[in-house]
Amino acid sequence: MFVDSDDAITKTAVADIYKAALKFDADMLYCERWFEVDTEDKLTAAEKILKGTPFKETGFVSKPTFESDSLNERVLNFSKKFYWGYAWLYLYRRDLIMENELQFPNTKGEDQFFAFCALCFAKKILRLPYVNNFYRIRSNSISKVYRSTQDMESVINTWVNTAMCSIELLDKFMNQLEFFKNEPRMKYSVFERFFIDFTPHLLQAYAQIPPHQLDELIRREFEKFDVSSALTTFLFSRMNMFNVNLIRQQNIIQQQQAYIQQLQAQLQGR
Repeated sequence: MFVDSDDAITKTAVADIYKAALKFDADMLYCERWFEVDTEDKLTAAEKILKGTPFKETGFVSKPTFESDSLNERVLNFSKKFYWGYAWLYLYRRDLIMENELQFPNTKGEDQFFAFCALCFAKKILRLPYVNNFYRIRSNSISKVYRSTQDMESVINTWVNTAMCSIELLDKFMNQLEFFKNEPRMKYSVFERFFIDFTPHLLQAYAQIPPHQLDELIRREFEKFDVSSALTTFLFSRMNMFNVNLIRQQNIIQQQQAYIQQLQAQLQGR
């Protein structure tokens, strides 16, 4: 079990999850909800509203529930953010980690990568309704201080590097598994999940840098890497998806404008 140094867990968290692990003989257990605690707020953790928005229409599980044995379904659910990537939401069987030599990579998004790899190897995954973690929101946390003190060029450097390294690591990992060799579309759905998580950080920086400076900056960042075919294909597919969605949006706007004109004509006729 992994816990962030500045967060906290309930007094019975480990006992509760471990009992479930023994009872259901699970390799990997996932607690999908947590408490958020604002350390600058006077309210106690118990008075805080429970964190989370349901990932599906039926909401969170209300009792210990096994996930599908189908790797296809698991990967699809991961791509749709049916799983959070935070390391502190999971309990792992030690043998699962040791036998498959699972490691946290030296890059941002490392816990999400670790959870995804474990998800591919685990025989039994159990989703739990327990709320064991207190995510402590601090204005001086490493992530918040980092974002507030870094200039935009450094932010782009960090997140382009993160995106490139993550795609490279994921591609290397998935190329070793027969499932992804037979289901290449699933591989790119995983790329998409990771890329979407990094995009907001990049967009925040892009919005504050003039286009001519941004062009040179992006060129410098990409020159540092031996760009893999997986990343190139993924970026082109992203660009194509953007164009398709843009065309669809333009068509919707045109249809709306035509409908408005039709209504205006009917009103004038009256």
